[in-house]
Amino acid sequence: MNSGELISLFRNETMDTERPYLWSDEEVMVYLNDAYSMLVRFVGGVPDSITPECCEVAYSSGDKNVDIDPAVLRIVRAFNNAGVEISVIENTDAPLVRSAGKVTLLKVGSETGENINFMVLGADQMKANLHPIPTSSGTLRLQVRRLPITEITTDAQELTDLPVIHHFHLVKWMKALAYKKQDAETFDMDKAMVNEQLFLKYADQYVFEVSRLRRKSNNSLRSDQDSKNPMLQTERSRTYDRQSGGNSNNGGQQ
Repeated sequence: MNSGELISLFRNETMDTERPYLWSDEEVMVYLNDAYSMLVRFVGGVPDSITPECCEVAYSSGDKNVDIDPAVLRIVRAFNNAGVEISVIENTDAPLVRSAGKVTLLKVGSETGENINFMVLGADQMKANLHPIPTSSGTLRLQVRRLPITEITTDAQELTDLPVIHHFHLVKWMKALAYKKQDAETFDMDKAMVNEQLFLKYADQYVFEVSRLRRKSNNSLRSDQDSKNPMLQTERSRTYDRQSGGNSNNGGQQ
């Protein structure tokens, strides 16, 4: 489904098909973009190793750090200009390295060299420090998990970062946001919470299926892990906390 089809479905399900709309075109587009990125975020991001904006990081001689694209949620692997895999570490890590024939703690930025061996994250937002500091220009190549790169702005765009099978369920989050609009004709917290719960339950299922795909297959139709399948469990009350970015399960039946 493209963006226009999803917006039409939203308007049909909310019975908002006559102008003037209860929710403007601009508002519905915001809801769609939020739903799109939210479902991608729940599953841990889109795996990507080829998109230049996220996966190719150019640097010049003397650069102590490089910018990381804001869409990147996680750097999975990194390779230096020579194609050799390098270590991606936190700035609080202090790995042992061999320098001048001695094993010492890594001191980021204390050396220069032709090829980078470490990307160090966490000292500054959306930046990575380099070690050693490069003596020539080059490009780091990354494997990442990321958010959607392209914002939905028209009614004919494809949601390329999300398999088509999941598109229909974005409308649940769109309605959850729409019914929270502070207006006498639109505000309905009961409908908002019902749609939020339905979306979060589907997100649980999507996350489970992605996790199962990453596991080794076996001969049985179901593994022990399948007992965690949200579709096979009693329905739970669950909410999403936007401030903390986490989920809370109340444990009871709806």
